[in-house]
Amino acid sequence: MSGGLITALLVGAAAVIGVTGDVGHSHSVRIDHHRGAVEADYRSRIEITHKQVGSIAPGRVPSTLRCRWQANLIVDRDARHVGGATMTRTLTRDAVIGGSRPGWCDGAKAAIAREVAGRHHELRDHLMTVAEADRAVLTAEIDRLHDPVRRG
Repeated sequence: MSGGLITALLVGAAAVIGVTGDVGHSHSVRIDHHRGAVEADYRSRIEITHKQVGSIAPGRVPSTLRCRWQANLIVDRDARHVGGATMTRTLTRDAVIGGSRPGWCDGAKAAIAREVAGRHHELRDHLMTVAEADRAVLTAEIDRLHDPVRRG
């Protein structure tokens, strides 16, 4: 009886496990600013989280055990102004890809990693979107960097 209770508690608990994936892209852009040009490099990496849901059913009752997963995009920006200043930032975009697989998460991790790797074009598109959205932020950082009146 206590073994069944322990199993039920383990399965019922949400286990979130982070794994950094190998699917990474890079993108470079030059921004011509009135204060001088900026070269910005964006490098992405993937973090896959897994969440065990459902339960194991006894006998001939179907199991509801599933592994829900999502891939989060993490983008590191390294920008260099012609004047020598560097501006770094880490940007994240949660759940750019997600899904669900039957069974235990431990048994599905390799298949999930292959699925994420197979969707690398989507991940590259997300990187490009993040870089484009960062353009206004980077421009504002350059303006603040060269603002003669420092505000604290």
